[in-house]
Amino acid sequence: MINVHYFYTPSFSNANDIKLERNSHFSTARLEHTNLGLALHLSFLLDLSLTHLTSTPIISYQITLYFPQSQPLSASVMIAEKLERSGFYGLPEYAIQLGIKIVFLDLNEPIANQGHFDLIVHKITDVVGKMHRGDEISAAQFDNFLRFCESHPKVIIMDTWENVEKVINRSKLHWLLEKSIEFKPPQNKGQLFSVPKSISLESFDMRSEALNMKFPIICKRSKACASVSSHQMTIIPTLNAMSKVTGYGKNEQVILQEFIQHGGILIKVYVLDKHVYPALRPSFKDLNQNCDVFHFDSQILPKSFHSSSKLLNGLDKVMSISNEDVEKRIYETLDYDRLEKIADVLRHQIGLTFFGFDVILEAKTNNHYLVDVNYFPSFSNVPKFHEIFVSILLQKLNNP
Repeated sequence: MINVHYFYTPSFSNANDIKLERNSHFSTARLEHTNLGLALHLSFLLDLSLTHLTSTPIISYQITLYFPQSQPLSASVMIAEKLERSGFYGLPEYAIQLGIKIVFLDLNEPIANQGHFDLIVHKITDVVGKMHRGDEISAAQFDNFLRFCESHPKVIIMDTWENVEKVINRSKLHWLLEKSIEFKPPQNKGQLFSVPKSISLESFDMRSEALNMKFPIICKRSKACASVSSHQMTIIPTLNAMSKVTGYGKNEQVILQEFIQHGGILIKVYVLDKHVYPALRPSFKDLNQNCDVFHFDSQILPKSFHSSSKLLNGLDKVMSISNEDVEKRIYETLDYDRLEKIADVLRHQIGLTFFGFDVILEAKTNNHYLVDVNYFPSFSNVPKFHEIFVSILLQKLNNP
């Protein structure tokens, strides 16, 4: 029989307090919070000199003991639709292995009646969009969410409505992005990014205000999630062509943004806290003032480069999806460090954890232009999304 003179007595009065009793053979002990619970890493020497079982009298052993949490932490994901598209398909099964129970909330019922929650992740903007269109059920759901947040201040909300609200009005967002240009990360030389010149109008009828803008321009509605038409935009080649534009309400606020020539490539950047993942998308060709007025829906633009695909609804006049060579070149020269710094600036200035932003590279100068920020895009194409997402939840829960 081999006698190992080593024993431990864990005390759980405090998660950070584990007491050890040990003999002289004990070497080191290290306590760590892990996805599997508390981990106790032990190193000690085993003296086999009296057993005659080995020619090596002293053997070094390392053992890790796990103390799983008795109850899984409860995180609620308030995204009941488009789960597969958003990357959430299979997430609850993955998360429970790491001690987090994911529950999908029903906003038609009081949230407090659906269980105890340590953390809530949401995309309440989907509800707000319907509410702005006059949907009474959505208005009640939004009120349910806000009342729960106010009455349960200890529950972690990712992200707070105060910060999410910053990106759903394009006029306010443009002002915020211009302010963000002034914020420079430490050890950064020069300007990280620019923002296209834009003006906000209380009504499209005030188009004479665009006299000093450089055309072509893009017209967008100020509210980014108020209606289906929020994603419908217009390319306007000249000031005179503005008289031909229809489809905007008399009292509908719009934002006019100068079109930046960018070679038909858009850099879409997905941000999950400190994790940044860029992807390239087809975009508009370099347009001039000889082009026609063109209406488009930003949500149905092509999302990948495939020369065999067909562009519908007249998109072939303003876009190209056969830029595989250009796509490859941009991927090879992509300034990942700059994109990460831009993400850092936006994270600090806006206060969001899950968001995306769009960058274009000006054709002649290669300057980075930040053209949009959106809350909680689809992360279905982000590698290891489940792993990254759950690790962020664990970090927030352990360090609120």
